[in-house]
Amino acid sequence: RRGFVATCGACGQHAVLDWSRLGAAICPNCGACGVGAVPCAGPLYVGPLHDRAFVQRMRCVAGAWGDEYAPAAKLLATLAAEAAVEGVAGDAPLFYHAHSVASRAALRGPVRLSALVDVLQAKGWRASRVHFDRFGLKTNAPVDAQVAAARALA
Repeated sequence: RRGFVATCGACGQHAVLDWSRLGAAICPNCGACGVGAVPCAGPLYVGPLHDRAFVQRMRCVAGAWGDEYAPAAKLLATLAAEAAVEGVAGDAPLFYHAHSVASRAALRGPVRLSALVDVLQAKGWRASRVHFDRFGLKTNAPVDAQVAAARALA
């Protein structure tokens, strides 16, 4: 599946667009539109990135092999959590950076990613860290919910 990824310059929300919506990109979160307000990248692959069943089988194997494979088991647990979020976040290869969320929340310092994930999950959103960036957040929560969660931690 190919499409375009738009990031709103006004609120920071990510969205996946297909070819038909490319010329009229309007932020689904805040409604910002106009020249330069919603820059797009692509065409990109925007389909699912994880095979949940395969990740689960690998977790079982790593667990059975014991402590020697503990680092692999930890990575696979992160991948499994990421895959669970992906299924409800539009199957898009998108993530948010915790420092950007803290900046949008006008906080003086960074937020702990694990705490941000916990608050979002407690509010009913899907959220996990990503496996490739220690400050990366994958969630189906809109940016305003992420900002509210970050402020709740301050």
